[in-house]
Amino acid sequence: MSQTAQILGVYDAINNGGAATVANVSSLPDASLNKGRMFYVCDIGSYRYSDGLTWTNNFDTTLVSNQIYGFGSNIRGVLGTNDNIGGYYSVPVQEFTGVNTWYSVTTSGSSSYAIKGDGTLWGWGRNDFGQLGDGSYVDRYTPVQEYSQSTNWCRVYNTGVSGVGIKSDGTLWSWGQNTYGQLGDGTTVAKCTPVQKVSLSTNWCALSYGGSSISAIKTDGSLWSWGYNAIGQLGDGTTVNKSVPTREVTSSSNWNKISSVESTITAIKNDGTLWSWGYGLTGEIGDNNALNRSSPVQEITSSTTWCFISGTKAIKKDGSLWAWGLNSCGQLGDGTITNRSSPVRESTLSNNWSSVSSACLVTIGLKTVTTRGFFGQP
Repeated sequence: MSQTAQILGVYDAINNGGAATVANVSSLPDASLNKGRMFYVCDIGSYRYSDGLTWTNNFDTTLVSNQIYGFGSNIRGVLGTNDNIGGYYSVPVQEFTGVNTWYSVTTSGSSSYAIKGDGTLWGWGRNDFGQLGDGSYVDRYTPVQEYSQSTNWCRVYNTGVSGVGIKSDGTLWSWGQNTYGQLGDGTTVAKCTPVQKVSLSTNWCALSYGGSSISAIKTDGSLWSWGYNAIGQLGDGTTVNKSVPTREVTSSSNWNKISSVESTITAIKNDGTLWSWGYGLTGEIGDNNALNRSSPVQEITSSTTWCFISGTKAIKKDGSLWAWGLNSCGQLGDGTITNRSSPVRESTLSNNWSSVSSACLVTIGLKTVTTRGFFGQP
């Protein structure tokens, strides 16, 4: 008997866990046994679970693979379509290779990175700072593999002029522009191939890229930053640039999630509290002031139920969505265009938000629709 399963989401078992994007799943894969794997969440009308190697109850399941499509500006070949027309595509077009085994993709608007299911990392588009990591400074109009041809990449982040990635062994690597020491290798020299951080640590688990600085969390819960620091976005109590990872000033060991938008950094601790630092002149710190901060400051409500963060937008455990800071285009979703210096709830008062993605002037989120499903690996 064959059943077709619709992919509803993905569970990330990399770095000892992740979060299912579909509610009401009966059980999650054991992250300690399945580290480095991605599990599709599929709907076949009943709860099922796979060990990641075979389907339970011998279900023959057909899954759709991941392909990359893009639309909009194709400046410097950022869409990967093997041309540099300098114009745009108003309908989705597939990247040139036609590969259907992509696991994740990210773009800055001028360059793009993607990871395949086999753990290889590829890039295309702008490359004048070596930000594609392929050993050259030549723009690429189709995906090219990074220089080392490693097969254990699990996460990658993109600023357009530099990139940073985490491998499944917990090591942290970066490449591209390095004017402010944002590659963390102790220099300010650009690199056209991935270089490992000077700390040589192998326990990095999460990171965030904000402008020309990087913030990252280790598995021991400590938080480190490096790069540009003119307004205190490294959180170390200074405004001095750092070319090596520097621990935030409180030396806390319970950081859980980290996010950056431009020069404002926000993070959630294991106790559910939310903290911010860096740029805050339009209320981005959330402490009911309009000031920059060079060390972590807790948001004004002192809530202990924050569970998801993206820039200055955050979700609580009850599924409610909150936002603060700049609101010139209504990006806080509260029905106004008034800046807010403390968290305000989005206007629909919904309680089924599951994730949110935030840019300076745009907010996009996902709401949860309860469904039944099972885990498996194609």
